[in-house]
Amino acid sequence: MIEIFLLPGRMAVLEKEGVIRTVLGSCVAVAVYDSTTKIAGLNHYLLPKPTRISESNNLKYASYAIPALIYRILELGGEHHNLKAQVYGGGAVVNTLSSDFLIGKSNIQAAFELLEKWGISIESSDVGGIQGRKIEFSAPGFETKVNYINTVREA
Repeated sequence: MIEIFLLPGRMAVLEKEGVIRTVLGSCVAVAVYDSTTKIAGLNHYLLPKPTRISESNNLKYASYAIPALIYRILELGGEHHNLKAQVYGGGAVVNTLSSDFLIGKSNIQAAFELLEKWGISIESSDVGGIQGRKIEFSAPGFETKVNYINTVREA
């Protein structure tokens, strides 16, 4: 079984059994998977979109990270009509009145808008709030565990 720890601004795709883990604050992770081929992936982005065109093809941004993940799954044999998604993160872990809150909210909105634009349904999400999250995404079952401080909730 493959085990991957995903750093910010990265993505990973599994064609076999495996687990992808990451830790989120105001960042968002989007899982996309093909329910038939069992190909699945997760990204971890920091901001909705770049402020400079020179950074437009960077996985730090939702505007690139979400399409890049979808394209990679399709390249490996996934089919668009089988794709489903999960969205996690976007918490205001420092202060709900700070830019951290605004970034998290913008990151969540970017995920929902981009997935809708691509016609991919969101099967589950755990977003917003004031806590950070530890995400553990497993394939081929597409199960995600979300761990908070002193709690565990399965999605």
